[in-house]
Amino acid sequence: MMKGRSNGETGKILQGMCIAVFCKGFAVVFSYLLHFVLARMLGSDGLGLFALAFAIVISASFLGRFGLDYVLLRHAALYSSSGQMGVLAAWCRKANLFAGGMALTLTIGITVLGQWFCTEVFGKTNLYMPLIAMTAGLIPQTLLFLQAETLKGASCIRASQMLQGDGGGVLVFGAALCLSLPLAIPYGVTGAAMGFALASWVAYFAGCGMSARLFAGAHPQDQPAFASLLKNRAFGKGGRCSYGVPVNERKRCFRRGSIWVLPAFGFRRCGGVPFLSGHFPGRYSSAKEG
Repeated sequence: MMKGRSNGETGKILQGMCIAVFCKGFAVVFSYLLHFVLARMLGSDGLGLFALAFAIVISASFLGRFGLDYVLLRHAALYSSSGQMGVLAAWCRKANLFAGGMALTLTIGITVLGQWFCTEVFGKTNLYMPLIAMTAGLIPQTLLFLQAETLKGASCIRASQMLQGDGGGVLVFGAALCLSLPLAIPYGVTGAAMGFALASWVAYFAGCGMSARLFAGAHPQDQPAFASLLKNRAFGKGGRCSYGVPVNERKRCFRRGSIWVLPAFGFRRCGGVPFLSGHFPGRYSSAKEG
């Protein structure tokens, strides 16, 4: 029996490896084709503007995620293995709401300050319109990582790998080949950036469909009491925050540059501290499906 179980686990590992290599390989091929054709259509200057706008938006999406993708990976593995899909769905809703709000704030900031940023920082006035067009895909680029890590934690490897990657996975670059290239013909660099933003939305809605299938059989469950956890457990007297870091060691964690304590303080204002806390009040720690 043990040998059969070991063979089954080995088969799952090999299957996951093959899926990851396959999806990553196609994502690289599609990305190369996209940039190669855009270079032929737009020239080196046009491709440079496209790549710069892409880099700015991807960096902004990293800030918008606020580390929630790694936190969701942990909670997805925890709750999916124990069958508490309703609680996991509640975590995902909160995480997506917070990350979406952060991404929207960054989108507005780039739109308002983009002209100054392009002129003063990069010295390229013609970067503004491609940047604005690319920024239209900032929200889905932020949320794609959350979807991918949730699916990965729930052992949906194929769906996760189709969404995951810098700038998106095979779905984003595949859709970008179909959208960016036609729009680049009449609108140039701005059209190519607009097509990539649309491709990001296409991949995001595909990820929503994958997530819907994941939670299709979940029974409705009360979401964790964020306010009471914040007051009594995570930051209360003798409480703990951020994976078991004692509150009285908070200053020492800041001095050492802890990557977990900083997000914990950021979540305090939005009621999202439980994403980084390992403690749950009473009935939520033993909640069962049904």
